[in-house]
Amino acid sequence: MTAPPSSSPSDAAAAPQTAMNRAPEPQAASSRAPLEPALRHRGSVLLLCILTSGGLLLDLWSKRWAFRSLTSHDVLTVIPGVLSFRRSLNAGALFGWGKGWVPLFIVASVVALGFVVYLFASSHRRQRLLHIALALILAGATGNLFDRAFIIADMVPGSVEGERHFIGKVVSDVPGEPLRIGEYPDGGDVRVYPAGTPVHSIGVVRDFIKIDLEIGGREIWPWVFNVADALLVIGVVLLLIEFWVSGRRAARPAVGGEVPS
Repeated sequence: MTAPPSSSPSDAAAAPQTAMNRAPEPQAASSRAPLEPALRHRGSVLLLCILTSGGLLLDLWSKRWAFRSLTSHDVLTVIPGVLSFRRSLNAGALFGWGKGWVPLFIVASVVALGFVVYLFASSHRRQRLLHIALALILAGATGNLFDRAFIIADMVPGSVEGERHFIGKVVSDVPGEPLRIGEYPDGGDVRVYPAGTPVHSIGVVRDFIKIDLEIGGREIWPWVFNVADALLVIGVVLLLIEFWVSGRRAARPAVGGEVPS
């Protein structure tokens, strides 16, 4: 019987050296490099810019078209019983809420825009749904911010003559004479108020979209709105969906050592 070969001291010394020279094993997926930030990814930045600028241009163009093509009494039916266009001036925020708080809304809009930019800068390139949502919110907020800052109309308080407030364009406001104020922006269909009637210049938002659907004889959406409002609502809904999906993904247990992205 042949005896098994005995190991020499030189072989024992070579074993640790061989182990040291062995190629390192691939690192676990949990230690992989972080995804590229969206702010440094050309495609993500381009998507944000295209959607934001496209939404903003659509909003401003549609408002301009509505207030040039329709009079204050016109109702343009798009889909009978569903959708129509009619002019309306809004001195408040989304869907007419908070009339008269224009300076506060301008400040809030600027803060919101900064927060949207921060969310984008904090995201990574694979969060495509988040970027779409942020672009829509950015376009909607910028569109209404433009109106509040640059579309200035004249408002008569609602307590005058027992009427609700009227927003239009002053035609004549001579001291000691009746106040004459017409429709915005051309001053047509003039209304006359007593001399000394208070009138204030205020930033307004141009609205023209009306949902005419009714359930049980009641309107399901009584407000007149614009493209910017629609973009804001859609953007917020997508943002909530993104947060919900991201939360579920983060709570999902890792499979095979992989960390959910």
